[in-house]
Amino acid sequence: MTMKKTKKNYSITSTDEAISIIENEKNAFPVEAVEYLLNEDRDQRIIKKAHYHVSNFNNEKLYYYEKSKYGPYTPLCFLILADKHHDESLIEPCINLYTEPDSDDYDAIYDQGSLLLILLCRNYPDIAIPKIFDAIDKASDTDVEAPLTYLSTVFFYAHKGKYKKRILQILSKDEFYDYAALAFEAANLQIKEVIPILKNKLDKIKNKKFHEVNQGVYQTMADALLILETGELDFESPDDAYERLRDWRRWVRFLD
Repeated sequence: MTMKKTKKNYSITSTDEAISIIENEKNAFPVEAVEYLLNEDRDQRIIKKAHYHVSNFNNEKLYYYEKSKYGPYTPLCFLILADKHHDESLIEPCINLYTEPDSDDYDAIYDQGSLLLILLCRNYPDIAIPKIFDAIDKASDTDVEAPLTYLSTVFFYAHKGKYKKRILQILSKDEFYDYAALAFEAANLQIKEVIPILKNKLDKIKNKKFHEVNQGVYQTMADALLILETGELDFESPDDAYERLRDWRRWVRFLD
């Protein structure tokens, strides 16, 4: 998704014009159009566009070729706009960002989507939280290397009461891609029932030959166990992360 960035100044007079600029700009991140729409009242036209573009974020032919229909920043722009323009219809498209194979090409989309995920958990907990658990449960039963660590945000909002059982069920499974990251999240929430689960898994890993073990995964699981046993947290809450990262203007200039 590398492109030449240019400085463009638009004189925007309507929502439809701003949307058109975002969808058609092929060279520069359309800062002015995004700012214009963030200053508008919540609008179903923008929400519907966000639903479409977030749902298709990894469609390379749609966004990332020279003759693509839309500009390459379009999905990211609408994820930023979803901070203001969102409703429950964005829950599944946002979750699905993290059930496809992991790719470094989409790091900015993953990061911005994680902020939307926080908002959806806050604003629509009875809908978003069960759907996120269902997605983790389903993806963890496959060989897909999906970046489930982003979905572990749900643990913060659901680690007490009826959802604790679901967390324990997921962590009791055989290790899957991003298992260690989810275990680390649970450890920072001090879910003590995870201790015997991790001890059992770490004991099994110790019996393997060195070359058979992903040392990074092993160390993350060991660190999670240490956090659970000592209570010394290594943690930033999703709410704090949201406030720290939501100013998109600070990082868009660094995009390739």
